[in-house]
Amino acid sequence: MSFAVVIRCDGESHYTKPLGASVHISKAYLEISEPLKDGETITLLRNKPSLGGGVTCARFNKNRDEVSLDLTFPVEKKYTLFVGANDHPSARIHLTGSFIVEPSTLSVVRSHMHPLHHH
Repeated sequence: MSFAVVIRCDGESHYTKPLGASVHISKAYLEISEPLKDGETITLLRNKPSLGGGVTCARFNKNRDEVSLDLTFPVEKKYTLFVGANDHPSARIHLTGSFIVEPSTLSVVRSHMHPLHHH
């Protein structure tokens, strides 16, 4: 199942995947009102809430800059994506991806849907 989400550069700038579902992010692009200075970049960062800072997943140099990604978040970990943009409150990063159903989850569901009857 595919989804699209926008993360903003403010206190609510993070996106946490729904619990119990893996997500795969395949594309991200930047939407920003003001021009960036030479050498200035907006970053898409990933972290686990237990860790400070973050890992850079993508860098954007201008408005509508698009980056292809191959990010998968495993079910058992709770990763967060957020926007790294100093002094650029208008920065928005649009993410496109899909939910992944884990094979292990499928087998559990199947066993509930088709119980074995022993007579």
